[in-house]
Amino acid sequence: MAWIKLYPFRIWLAFALAVVASLVIGIVRSSGPAPGPQQPASAQATTPPAGADAVTGQVTAAGLTLNHPGGASLSVPAGALPVGTVVAVTRGSAAPLRQLGALQPDGVSWDVAASVEPPSLPVTLVIPYDPAAVPAGARPLVTTYDELSGWWVPVKTTAVPATGKLIAELPGFSLKTWILDRLPGQAGSQSWLEYQGQARLPPRSDRPQCAGRAVPPWVRQVVVNPGTGVSACVRGDGDGFAIEAADTRPYPVTLDLDAPAARIRSTAIDTTMDSLLGQLPGGVLMLPSGKSTIGYAPPPAPVGTVRGRVRRDGDTMVRWLVFEAARIAPAARTAVGTAAVACGKRALSGPALAAQRVAVLLDCLAQALQTQLRKSGFDVAGGLWRPVGATRLPAAVAQTAGALRWVRGLQAGNFAALAGELAASGGEHGTADRPTLLVRWAGAPRWARPPGVTPLFSLVSTASVPGPTGQRTSARLAGRSYPDSTGAWVACADPPATLTYHLAKKFRRLTAVAGLAEFAPPDLAVRFQLTADGRTVASHVVDHRATATIDLDVSNVDSLVISAVRTAGSCPPSPRPFGVLGEASLFS
Repeated sequence: MAWIKLYPFRIWLAFALAVVASLVIGIVRSSGPAPGPQQPASAQATTPPAGADAVTGQVTAAGLTLNHPGGASLSVPAGALPVGTVVAVTRGSAAPLRQLGALQPDGVSWDVAASVEPPSLPVTLVIPYDPAAVPAGARPLVTTYDELSGWWVPVKTTAVPATGKLIAELPGFSLKTWILDRLPGQAGSQSWLEYQGQARLPPRSDRPQCAGRAVPPWVRQVVVNPGTGVSACVRGDGDGFAIEAADTRPYPVTLDLDAPAARIRSTAIDTTMDSLLGQLPGGVLMLPSGKSTIGYAPPPAPVGTVRGRVRRDGDTMVRWLVFEAARIAPAARTAVGTAAVACGKRALSGPALAAQRVAVLLDCLAQALQTQLRKSGFDVAGGLWRPVGATRLPAAVAQTAGALRWVRGLQAGNFAALAGELAASGGEHGTADRPTLLVRWAGAPRWARPPGVTPLFSLVSTASVPGPTGQRTSARLAGRSYPDSTGAWVACADPPATLTYHLAKKFRRLTAVAGLAEFAPPDLAVRFQLTADGRTVASHVVDHRATATIDLDVSNVDSLVISAVRTAGSCPPSPRPFGVLGEASLFS
């Protein structure tokens, strides 16, 4: 495949430089002084006068060294690029750096381009920086703009404050600059990754809005402690209440709640992402954008208390990195997201220290993405840092490669160590005596069942697949709450997942509303089938838009089998059943 960079100007520039360099070398050879001793490779470079923006040269058998009057230098080792390759280093403006904002102190970018890319060996770039512009506790990093992921990602960097130089190993060419690895702030430091991640989300957090939706009278106390990282309010929500909360800090946090919610939705996380994150253990991941709605409709008991505390720790970092990795590859979200979730689970079940957990996640994700790319025929070893082709890769392959470049950048910049430092300084906001938020209620309406009504989840069942299937769950289907529901595993392919109940002709009627849990993939469709003593008595296809009412005569039924199987859409692994039998009840 012919690989051509998607920067037409840079392609034209490299071609023009090759022509000019050939002419210059031809003139020197025909009219220059008599040959003298052999010069080092750097003597082949065409060095412009001081103040020029570009310096160019041709690679020789010994390599190439370019020295820019602005203080940058590029060293191409022998064999890294073919002899005759034209290389240019250009000092640029601050325009391409807007995404970096305050992370980039001096507004200078460096464009490294070559007529043949990428190098087969690492190339060394040295750029100037101002050590006085680096705040206490922060470190400078050389970064490269990755057009596949849309991120500025670090490369391996060594800082030499005494000379004001940063030495970087480049796996490929593109725009380069230097950034701070963190921005210190009153609410704690924000990492370079969190800063860029926030810039790629919708504008700042939404303000929680509870006005006009009165708190139910049985909610007796609402406390939101300022300064703990969350802005929140409580409002009525159907047959219960909802907490609206927003992250007020410039980085993601986890909100832990000591009472399970009926539903959780974030305006900054779409339903596909919500489904992926719902497969990871932990509290509510809150981003510094949008707001989260945490519904208790209905509340879990007539009398109770919900306490919430905010934390910034290794679990938060892992879950947020899973979110960002999947967000890079929308065309491959199922594959990349599933790999990220699997690696997230491995990290969260491994070492306790934040740095170690993040390192486990990144190592696992790098391997998983490499495997996916190789299966698609992509040359990971020789092609990862190649320019984007004019004959474009399929979107899913290109975005998966972008995700792998992003992960490699996090590893090169030692983000795991930075995550450990930030988690150690972030700590927990809110204590047992002073939680972030508290809601206390008493006298909530009771949803007691009349005599002779047995919830399906209270019966012993035989499941074809182990796990929390057939157990009680609280669900919201098509906008209505079903607090006493029965969860059901969904098989992704035949044979279906089944629940078998031995009714022994003790009941006369079964009612339920079949549907999908809110965290199920948005494109999922499922067929529920009920079989009584070997005879199919009901069959319904449901999705997020359509539920199905079940009302069956079971007065002479000895054995009831309920099965669920996917008919359309994605079906990723999940610790919770996607299928729900809302208020499934047996009448005596």
